[in-house]
Amino acid sequence: MVHERIDAGERVIVLDNLSTGFDWAVAKDVPLTIGDTGDQNLVNQIIRQHKVDSIIHFAASAIVPESVKDPLNLPDEVVSVCRRHDIAEHDAGAALQKPR
Repeated sequence: MVHERIDAGERVIVLDNLSTGFDWAVAKDVPLTIGDTGDQNLVNQIIRQHKVDSIIHFAASAIVPESVKDPLNLPDEVVSVCRRHDIAEHDAGAALQKPR
């Protein structure tokens, strides 16, 4: 998705804790902040610093078989992080965009 947005001429910023990813997988010209998407202060800081006006949220469990087997059994931590992230986005004035 990052490469697609860049190819479309959009400015992209990535926030990831890299728990299941790698920094080398992020396009080299894209700012990467290593941190937790549930950290409202960090999300607010990034939104303001980069003048973010929309957000595509991909934070989720990378354990696909478990997610497919029981999609409603999300750990409370995942739900809580998503909620805190959404609140931070709202507080900072960014529009939440869902992936296509």
